[in-house]
Amino acid sequence: MVPSIWPEYLGRTVLEAQYVGTPVIASNVRGIPELGGDIFLVEPGGREMLKAEILKVLSSEDRKSKINEAFTEESVCRQAKEIYNSVYGHASR
Repeated sequence: MVPSIWPEYLGRTVLEAQYVGTPVIASNVRGIPELGGDIFLVEPGGREMLKAEILKVLSSEDRKSKINEAFTEESVCRQAKEIYNSVYGHASR
């Protein structure tokens, strides 16, 4: 969730969430819509709209499944190992 009220010129949080397959709810401010992908846009400062989108995502079995898969212990460890290997070379078991 990225409820920004100012432009997000890079939107790194959105990119990171998309990378791991997490649904993104974000403000419709410059920078975020241009990233494309599966982003649920809400108006900046629109609390009720933000609440409605959060509830919609949480009530969707498909989206909950994606969130759960992205953050399993196995998935997080695999991603951490990939990052370690990319920085320091192949890690020994």
